Amino acid sequence: MAITEWLRDVRDIPDDPEQCELISRYLRATGTETPYPARNAKRQPRQWCGDFWAWCWHGAGTGLHEPIRDVLLQSTYRLLIFGGFAKDARLWPFKSVAYQGRTLFVGDWLADEPRYARRCGYHGSALVDLEAILPGDLLTVPGASGSRGRWGEGGHIAMATGVDRGRILTFEGNSTGPGPHGDRREGVVWHLRTREEVCLHLRPSWRDLLPGVEYLR
Repeated sequence: MAITEWLRDVRDIPDDPEQCELISRYLRATGTETPYPARNAKRQPRQWCGDFWAWCWHGAGTGLHEPIRDVLLQSTYRLLIFGGFAKDARLWPFKSVAYQGRTLFVGDWLADEPRYARRCGYHGSALVDLEAILPGDLLTVPGASGSRGRWGEGGHIAMATGVDRGRILTFEGNSTGPGPHGDRREGVVWHLRTREEVCLHLRPSWRDLLPGVEYLR
């Protein structure tokens, strides 16, 4: 899905209605109905790198659960919750899960299955294991300013698609890099990331894709 969007030549051009509609699809994957160019609560331009990753998972028919897409992919800090490294009831208000007639505490629901792959640069832990990366994995990397965030969780979200000679091939939304025609632009682009750039390496588990799951507050 990510490569298809790159080949579609999606560009971040705020005054182009056709391009804005392409990006608006990504925003709708995380519950944002306001069309692009959308603004956040501080009236700043919407950073849609996480929306792009969510749309690729949702659009591929995997069924990544809506609360995960809507609540936890809105910032790299929330991805610490997404990965199970932090708890914050304000940002993840669901206490239990209903599935096939049973109601389980969220902790019990996740207890017997690793939910996400691993942490990397978070609080200075080990570098990413290149052999562990699979296509579709979520990576966070420093943002355009080079910032790794307050907790070292990165400032930008990228989708891994493979490893090539020690570098990680990613496709990313809301980034600057090569398009399908070789020109450099802002929009959906690809990068070769070094393992030192990766702050977090996350992956949904099969439990996050099961149909008929209801998250309860």
